[in-house]
Amino acid sequence: MVRAKPKPTKLKKYLTLLIIVLLAAGGLFYYLYHRQHADRSSDQAAKTTTQHNSNQHQATSEGKTFPVPNSVDPGAIKDYTLITENENYKIRELNGAYVITIYAIINNPSEIDDYHQQLHDYKTQALQYLTQHGVNVNKVSITYDPPEAAQY
Repeated sequence: MVRAKPKPTKLKKYLTLLIIVLLAAGGLFYYLYHRQHADRSSDQAAKTTTQHNSNQHQATSEGKTFPVPNSVDPGAIKDYTLITENENYKIRELNGAYVITIYAIINNPSEIDDYHQQLHDYKTQALQYLTQHGVNVNKVSITYDPPEAAQY
């Protein structure tokens, strides 16, 4: 004998429908609440950015524009021309004068001899670069960073 499946009662149908409606309403509430919260957060971030940006001005150096606090004198930022940069040195030029930044590394006092050797080697490489690119290093003004590189 085959038994017929019992038909769901109206109460079960209404309970199922009620659960579905409540889940949908909860999902909608969750979505709207978090969307509103996200909108407030982005509005606050925009206000903070605007306030932060109002305390800055734009400066240009080495072909790049970047924000600088208003407390920094605009004349203090010099618009250098970047000549070259690698892991050992950077060469910049401004009005025919050169600045060579040497990237020598010292991690502790026991490495001072290695540091001095790096200053010498990297400075030599930078000067060779300039010479190879038509700069008479004996006739131009060159400033070194760090300043002690000048003695090596």
